[in-house]
Amino acid sequence: MTGHLTRNSDVYSFGVVLFELLSGRRAFDTRFKEEEWNLAKWAKKCVKERRLEQVISSHILTQISPKCLKEFAQIAERCLKSSRKKRPTMADVVVALQQSMSLQEQFDSSAQAGPTAFTRMQFLLSCSRHNSGTAKFLHKWCVIYLVVS
Repeated sequence: MTGHLTRNSDVYSFGVVLFELLSGRRAFDTRFKEEEWNLAKWAKKCVKERRLEQVISSHILTQISPKCLKEFAQIAERCLKSSRKKRPTMADVVVALQQSMSLQEQFDSSAQAGPTAFTRMQFLLSCSRHNSGTAKFLHKWCVIYLVVS
């Protein structure tokens, strides 16, 4: 909104990318009703009103555990806080994503399912523990990886 690019605005952008992944929609898309053009605003409203299921792509629902989905959406929603001071750091996001990945791995192993798009993130998350500048490194690569996947 301010036009100033900072680490905090990067966190906001990452939250938008997470909702793009969950919804299968672009950040701004005029093919939908006007109140849904801006994905971030619409997703935040849906989360606040406990209507997350309206945001989530039906393709995702078959691949992700309900617990992991809830955690993933909460991470995205926290990244989109209007106040930059209330947004998590990328290091906090990494920890939260690792925790949500654990939930997904438990779901996958109990369902004896093959790897999903969400479990493929595990490689990046585990690698991040062994690198300096983790948040900056992971942010750049996670965005690239998630978009390509």
